[in-house]
Amino acid sequence: MGKKNIILLTGFMAAGKTTAGRTAADILGLPFIDLDQKIEEVAGASISSLFAAQGEACFRKLESRLFAELCNAQNSFAIVAAGGGLPMQPENHPGMKGCHDFSRHPVGKYCTTFEKHTSRSAIAACF
Repeated sequence: MGKKNIILLTGFMAAGKTTAGRTAADILGLPFIDLDQKIEEVAGASISSLFAAQGEACFRKLESRLFAELCNAQNSFAIVAAGGGLPMQPENHPGMKGCHDFSRHPVGKYCTTFEKHTSRSAIAACF
């Protein structure tokens, strides 16, 4: 894993990651990267089309690959927006080390959802 200089925004759909990320990037003079947009560029299809045609597993594999490439290649600061599924995939945890949750929602609200999908130790490793 290369030198990480990423401010990572994750969350549920329509949570405001892209809006907040673009605004912060403009204020700080940093590049903004929307991981879903990157996925669509690489796949040559929309996220919904990719899910419909190839399934969630294919989407998650591509998402994880592009996130790893981004972490390894990022030598200057950037703000990255990614969907809430990114932290649910264990292969993405190394790239998230050192990231903090600056969400305005109570952590307990997310933990309830996460507990349904992953182990408590995986959640604890992210904080």
